[in-house]
Order: sequence, then structure tokens, then C-alpha cells
Amino acid sequence: MAIGLIDYILVALTFFASLFIALLVLAQNRKSTNIVFSIFSMTLASWIAAAFFSEIVTSDFGKLCLSKISYALVIFTVFFLVVFTALFINVYEKISNFVKLLFIVLALFISYTILFTEGIVREISSNSYGFDIILGNQYFLFISYVMLALTTMIYLIVSNYSKIPNYKINQVKYLFFGIFIAFFCSFLFNVIMKELMNSDAFYRYGNYSLIFVSAFTSYAIVKHRLMDIRLVVARSIAYSVLVLIVAAIYAGSVLALERIFFPGTSQLGLAQGALRTVLAVLIAFTFQP
Repeated sequence: MAIGLIDYILVALTFFASLFIALLVLAQNRKSTNIVFSIFSMTLASWIAAAFFSEIVTSDFGKLCLSKISYALVIFTVFFLVVFTALFINVYEKISNFVKLLFIVLALFISYTILFTEGIVREISSNSYGFDIILGNQYFLFISYVMLALTTMIYLIVSNYSKIPNYKINQVKYLFFGIFIAFFCSFLFNVIMKELMNSDAFYRYGNYSLIFVSAFTSYAIVKHRLMDIRLVVARSIAYSVLVLIVAAIYAGSVLALERIFFPGTSQLGLAQGALRTVLAVLIAFTFQP
């Protein structure tokens, strides 16, 4: 399944929206909650980018390395999600140091196993739609940590829901509803479908669903002043999201036109694809909303 126009658009939207929100939240306030959320959003964007470029590079070694990096980024994404949840609902200080240390040590150990051993991501197998990731016999560590992190996030919210200040209730609802949808779809397509079909053919749909995090976060910022971002920023958010959409359309249009006028270039190299996308994004910023 070759990378098409819609893939470039969705990846660009998800990546730049996540990156923009991370920078916006960090610029608003440098308190711990904002910093951790920004890191969470950046790791999510990096996860999408690593998975996407793993399909663009031509060497099997490059595909394997980027696949390993994307799996490791999943671990760090859910780790920072748990930390952010605890900070956001004001229960971080109540969590024992042992539990905090346990989450950190497990994240580092599993990431090391992913990156430097064959225990979790063993190899890749090329096929007609790209490649499948062949998992190692320690893959259960990866799934267990992700499930532990998401379960902990849900437990923290549910067990402390009655103590959340009224002004934060709607923020929590929209923010974590978007996160829940994104990770549910990701788990469905990247884990369950992989097991049922014995194939990674549907993994893109799971990754693309991460755009729900950016969408619901943006809504919570605009409507409910998430992270104490002032209403005056809402207009800049709307304009910035519009620019991101136009940038993605420009990027897709450039690639589509090149496919029409240069049909021989059926597969883009890493540097070539990245350069064309960056140029298209730069052009998009000349648009004045």
C-alpha cells in the first residue's frame, strides 16, 4: 500500500498540530503541568513522524531503526501522559516515590529493550504494501506497560473526579475524551488488527487517529481555557490551525502535481520527500487568513 496524497495530508496535520499545541502551551506558562503536556505532545508528534518516515526510507536497516524508534516513543508518550494526568488533577504529590520511580525505570528498561535488542521489535518483513514488523518474544513487556499507563490514567481521573475543581471539569472531559479515542483506535488497529490479520496493513489508521488529541485539545483551549490559555489566544489558534490545513493541502498538491508530470518517480527517498514537504509548508505560510 503505497503512500498517497491523503497520507501526506493526515501526517502533516497530525504532526504540525501536535507540535503547535506543544509550543503554544509551553509559551503560555512554564509551570510543571504545561511543560509535561508539551513534552507529551512533542513525543506524540515524533511517534507519528518516525512511523511515517519508516515507510519512506528505502533500506531495510533504516525501516527497522525508525520502527524501533516509533515503538520507543510510544512508551515515552504514555509515560508523560500519566505524569501529566497526575499533575493536571493535582494528585502528583500524593503518589508515592516508589510508584514514580517504578514507572520511570520500566519506561527506560523497555525503551532500551526496544532500541538495542531484538526482544520486542525483532526485524521487518517486506511485502506488497510495504513491510510488517516481526515482534520478539518480549513484546508482552511493551503491551503491558502501555496498558498499565492507560489504566493508571483512567484510575486517577475516575478516583479523583469528585475532587476536580468545577472550572476544570469540562477541560478534563474534552481533553481526555480526545486522548481516549486516539489511543483506543491506535490499540484497535495497531494491536488487535495486527493479531487478527497477522499484518501491519492497517497500522496507519491507528496512527492517524492521534489527530483527535490535537482536535479535542484545541477545542478545550478555545472553549474552556485549557492550561489557563487566555481567550485572546483562541483567534491565533484558529488561524494557526487554518494555516496547518492549508500547508497540508499545499504539500499534497505539490506531490500530486509531481506524480502527474513526473510519473516515473513512484517512490520518494527520505531526503527528497522531506524537502518537498518542507518547501510546501513554507509556501503555505505566505497565505494570509
